[in-house]
Amino acid sequence: MNEKKNNDTRVRIQRFSAMQLFLHRYAMYFVLGLIITALPVLHRGVFSWVAYIFGGPANLFSSQQDIVRQGVNVARLIHRILGVGLIVLSLVFIVWGLYFTDRRWEIIRPRARLGQMYNYYMKGIHERFGKYNPGQSFVFKLVMVYVVLAILSGVVMWFRAYFPLSVVRFAHLLHVVAFFIAIAELAVHVYFGIIFPPNRKGAIAMFGDGYVPADFAKEHHEGWYEEVMKK
Repeated sequence: MNEKKNNDTRVRIQRFSAMQLFLHRYAMYFVLGLIITALPVLHRGVFSWVAYIFGGPANLFSSQQDIVRQGVNVARLIHRILGVGLIVLSLVFIVWGLYFTDRRWEIIRPRARLGQMYNYYMKGIHERFGKYNPGQSFVFKLVMVYVVLAILSGVVMWFRAYFPLSVVRFAHLLHVVAFFIAIAELAVHVYFGIIFPPNRKGAIAMFGDGYVPADFAKEHHEGWYEEVMKK
């Protein structure tokens, strides 16, 4: 059983592996960076202040006078670099999920039932969940949707010369859709995953050493807790 004791002798259980911690952290960094760098590209008028942040330092090494335009170009370059990083990270996740873990795609299994999600997050009613509750499974699936949309549409937009104009325009639309889904998901994820008090210990584990108190696991993920304690 993956467990250890901290200074106050409370039993702690490993909820996230080192690879899960790595994948989650860098996925968050990449997605957040992609959202920020997309803002001035999406609308340089409304988000000109973001363009200034990127264009100011870059303008020191360029003769171009238009800082906003320079900032948009820099943001676009960083956006593409982060996009490649997200593709690589996605491939690492797929390979790890297929070949290097005995709990393949466990987070996909729970069905996202609205009643269960409402009872858990709004009323604090804890059913006998496994390692992941339906809300966590739903967020993961949503992330997979917008990541796939963003990557495929981004590749088409990047290599637009090889695609018909209608395909490029449709890819641009999908990219914008993925952008807004990502913002909505990130806001919900941050609130219910970090700010929401009942889940805070899980968030600490995700950004810490991957371990949660046994009483937290028993209360929020009873099915998984019983499975771990039998090992």
